[in-house]
Amino acid sequence: FFFNEMSKSLVVTGRRGRQTYTVDDDKIHCEVNPSKHQDSTLKFIKHHADNRIGLVLDTLVTTAAFLIVTIQIQIKGLKQQDALKNQLYTTFGSNALTPPNLQNIEFHGDRGYFSEQAFLCILLLCGCMFTCTCPQGNWLPFAIGKPDLVLRDGDTRTIIQPQGAMTHEIREKTFEAGGNAITVACQAYRTGTGKVVLLCSSQHRKHQFDFVPLNDTYTRLWHKDRDALKKRGFLMDCSAAAGLERTFSHDDYYTQFQDLPIVQLTVSQGHWHIVRPFSCTSTSSHALIKALLRHGLDLEHDYIRKVLEFMCQKYNYEDRVQEQTRREQEEEAAEQEADEEAMQAPELYNDDYLREHGVPELVEQSERTPLEARLSLLEYNDEFTPKEEFIDNIKIAEDAFLFEFLKAAGMNPQKIPKGTQPKIDRCIKWADAAKEQRPYVLLTISELKTVYREKKNRAPRSIWKAPDLITEILREDDGNDTSTRPTVSAQDPSSVEQKLMNIVVRSISLKPLEGEAKQHCDKGHLMESVYSKELIEEHNDSFPWGKIDEICSVGIVQKIDKPHVKASVDRLICVTDAENRSQLFLTEYKARIKPLQAQKERDRVEDLRANALMEEDSIFCESSSTDPNRFLYIASEEELLQALHHAYTYEKTSVLHTVGNAKSLLSCTKFEFDPDLLDAYAKLLDFIYRKCLKPFYAADDEHVDLKDSDEVMARVEHAVKVNKDRIVDMKTLQHQYKLMRVASKPSNQPLPPCKYVRPTAYSWWNVMKPGSDQATQMLWENNFVSPRPHPNCALIKRFFLMLPFYQIHRLSQMATCSRPLDEFYSCQAFRKYIAQGKPMWYTIRCIEDDLHW
Repeated sequence: FFFNEMSKSLVVTGRRGRQTYTVDDDKIHCEVNPSKHQDSTLKFIKHHADNRIGLVLDTLVTTAAFLIVTIQIQIKGLKQQDALKNQLYTTFGSNALTPPNLQNIEFHGDRGYFSEQAFLCILLLCGCMFTCTCPQGNWLPFAIGKPDLVLRDGDTRTIIQPQGAMTHEIREKTFEAGGNAITVACQAYRTGTGKVVLLCSSQHRKHQFDFVPLNDTYTRLWHKDRDALKKRGFLMDCSAAAGLERTFSHDDYYTQFQDLPIVQLTVSQGHWHIVRPFSCTSTSSHALIKALLRHGLDLEHDYIRKVLEFMCQKYNYEDRVQEQTRREQEEEAAEQEADEEAMQAPELYNDDYLREHGVPELVEQSERTPLEARLSLLEYNDEFTPKEEFIDNIKIAEDAFLFEFLKAAGMNPQKIPKGTQPKIDRCIKWADAAKEQRPYVLLTISELKTVYREKKNRAPRSIWKAPDLITEILREDDGNDTSTRPTVSAQDPSSVEQKLMNIVVRSISLKPLEGEAKQHCDKGHLMESVYSKELIEEHNDSFPWGKIDEICSVGIVQKIDKPHVKASVDRLICVTDAENRSQLFLTEYKARIKPLQAQKERDRVEDLRANALMEEDSIFCESSSTDPNRFLYIASEEELLQALHHAYTYEKTSVLHTVGNAKSLLSCTKFEFDPDLLDAYAKLLDFIYRKCLKPFYAADDEHVDLKDSDEVMARVEHAVKVNKDRIVDMKTLQHQYKLMRVASKPSNQPLPPCKYVRPTAYSWWNVMKPGSDQATQMLWENNFVSPRPHPNCALIKRFFLMLPFYQIHRLSQMATCSRPLDEFYSCQAFRKYIAQGKPMWYTIRCIEDDLHW
């Protein structure tokens, strides 16, 4: 009681303006066996983390100053919301029965304190603001469970699956009690790591994201000095110079870096998962190109063929053409077989069929002579002869005359079926077609493809059916790429548009590496600095393209005029050549950590030296995209495409491909790219952008949902269903889309290294909540061992010895802080700064010395 009164007079009395508080439990271990205290009115619980039995104190703390306001011991049989109500009423009010006025106070807490009754009986009556996590319950609009979870009839809750990509759902709910009403934003945040956090907030109501920088320095630069932050994105890894020369040289190279046609998205290579969705990276481009290959688009577009010939060692254009010809022959044979089966088919256009489709009663065959039928058939014209009359004449026409009519209509005589009924079917098919389509409607698919090649001077798409071919033949050529126009097959799940969209959607969420794979990946990233240091210290004199001045690391960049093209190169090597000209070399490091990979790499180097492609005493060599032996230098098609992608993004003509093992470098290849290949790759990425990426960059407002035509949205929804294991539903995709747009917008560029990226409500709660946790940790770090293991001794120790020292320590930290408090951009920055100062044991020692204990 005396401690609470002292703390209230210190913190609550005379308070003004907005204040934030957090409530949490402070655990006191006092007994291993609770059987001695079964008759006690205090609540004893087992603390699982320490496997100890003890009391729990409800601790109310100011989140900014870390001062404890009041402490309340949990009593056996008392509900948590009643205990919280009593604590808040007695702390901020005159008694435990009258609700206090908390209009300018904000509360934070975890799910152990804030339930439906806490909202109705406490927070709503007091009028305070709050942001807190909540337990599961029917009163929330969300239910956490697997997709097969079945809710009861009338239960309108939305099921949030724990597994899947990060997403953020918001539903508003109104609480009413005592004549007051408040609308609360109930939120469900799936972290992407198999967890779902339920939150409620009376303040944060929108889909907003909080980018929390790694430290206060990055926060200050991001808000106040964006140019200095960008310069940190060109970070010097190692340098051959020293002193002022090192600084001047770095500034010169940074000026060259600024002149490149790129935009910095991040300062470091972290948070690649935030800005990479819905983009053309080297990895996603490889998957998309493979999809284009499977659909035969390399036979239609020379630029796709050029890129495939560069990256794929086994690609052969002639074999692809022969395979396409063989496929067309098989389709033609299948058509002929279908025609033969149609000769034995039953009559399709009988009287019942014609009546069903609105055709008048047929004239009896005896009422019209074959001569009249032949004349009427020859004179058929849409403008003068009704189609019904033409069908009547078809029904009674002679077989020989039908043959001549189909021949005159443009059908190959060798393809005309022998039976009378199939001839009648094709005549009616000709009559049903539009006037401009009749010259082509009786042709086979192979004949239509031949007509398309002759008329358009290019190959048709292999997946086009007869209606698509006729439509494209009749379409006037406007100079644009016809394969980008929507066709009937574009909505087919097997169409190239749908397959590309499936790949784009799947790349939103990548499965994290685990176990040995993650260890090898981390080791590879650590080796990058080792390789850079080795290049400068051991191979600078033998570097054939100049003198290495420094090696810098850069973050994620995007092409300045094409925001969908993004890249992350490992290092930029700053070199001064023999003519004293400085230039930047793009460098991609490849660490072969596994013994088998390292052995294969050593064998590859020996093959290069055996073929006189690399000197015996050197690790450097050169190749080009037109070199027939280029696969001896870089065997992996993914690594070849990655080098090409980096060169195109930075608008460079060469890339250094550097390979090493777990100890040192093995080879360094300068790879030159032909301008025609770079131009072909640019056309390829433009083609991909028009096919599947354009809808994601059309909107101006980054906070709106993805919207486009019904056809495009149907493809997106189908892609989400296909990738349901990673992208759970359409709302998850919308969340990832808005997060990418917010992270990539110009006002946020470049992003600093962030500790985390979370919804604003959860980020705010996560920053405020640790106030009481830090108090508990600090008290236990300076533990005072009581003479007897009894709860009374534990409470006396905590209240009369440790808590006063804690309050004095916190006040001392604020009074002796060397920086003005308004310079800190967040509570987290203030906590880290004061944690570097004098610890609590030093304050206790000073007090003991002053009091001569």
